[in-house]
Amino acid sequence: MVVHTELQKLTTKFETLRMHESETLGEFYAKLCTLSNHTFALGNEYSCLKVVRKVLKYLLECFSIKATAIEEANDIDTIKNYELIGSLQKLEMNLDESR
Repeated sequence: MVVHTELQKLTTKFETLRMHESETLGEFYAKLCTLSNHTFALGNEYSCLKVVRKVLKYLLECFSIKATAIEEANDIDTIKNYELIGSLQKLEMNLDESR
């Protein structure tokens, strides 16, 4: 029963997690990975596809063009988390340099 309750809490946290203006992509992704890893430790696993979709759905507006390009250029069902994050982090670095 304790495991089930903890899984429910983690699932709720995962589902409600959003990227905030004050955090970097790395910070957002770290939170997402932490929740995913804790859930996995309790016997439930989020698929790579679910994590990729979560990242793409809740990115800040400054990432929207890149997210759309990734969605159109890649098969979202096959892109790996690290490929997505790497591509988005390149954009984040370029945005930081232009400010």
